[in-house]
Amino acid sequence: MKFTQKLSQAWQRWDSFWMNEAPPHAIALFRVLGGAWLLFYWLGFAPHVRLMFSHEGIAIPLFPFEAPSLQVAWLLYGAFILCLLLVTLGILFRVASAGAFILGAYHWFVSLHHFGTSFDLLYIFLLLCLALSEADATYSLQMLWDKGSVFAWKPVSIFAQRLITAQITMTYFGVAMQKLWLPDFQGGEILSWSFIGLWATPIAFWTVQHIHSMLVFDWWNFLVKICEIALPIGLW
Repeated sequence: MKFTQKLSQAWQRWDSFWMNEAPPHAIALFRVLGGAWLLFYWLGFAPHVRLMFSHEGIAIPLFPFEAPSLQVAWLLYGAFILCLLLVTLGILFRVASAGAFILGAYHWFVSLHHFGTSFDLLYIFLLLCLALSEADATYSLQMLWDKGSVFAWKPVSIFAQRLITAQITMTYFGVAMQKLWLPDFQGGEILSWSFIGLWATPIAFWTVQHIHSMLVFDWWNFLVKICEIALPIGLW
């Protein structure tokens, strides 16, 4: 009997951890800031829709289907941008978040899978988490419409917030553990190479041109590892 009670209590704690109701402000802030970032990120692809997402470019889909015509590619890209905008504003959220997840995955399968970036896959997963959430329960046009104020709020399930936190924890803690023991990450040389790599920015190129001491990169590499260990702990 005691074992059954303990098992029942453990299950209740587990269920409460994943499904308990909580204020929506954290997931709503994530929706606003994350949605704004994804809008900024994806608007950067606008000049390259023909090249990357239509059959007039060099798109080679992951699965055996032909990339669409330029007109259809623009239609799908435009629908994706609209969904991200609606997600960020918090209006028609259920439809918009589901559409953003589906269209985000579609664009990855059409072209972005070639680039092998973990953050593109993470963006798709985060859009799925938002689609499973009630992230429009505050700081949203929906609450302005329903309650008369964007700051009005109602309790929501914490499930989506837990999923996001767990995923980011595994991502950053995993790469931190790798960098602690991989030989290439014991010094800053690999970090300096990343500053002139495929994803380097003008600021990164400027840094490499003007900082010639490897000691600086050694310290930066150390700080990167500390931050990647501390970030998941701070999230919880």
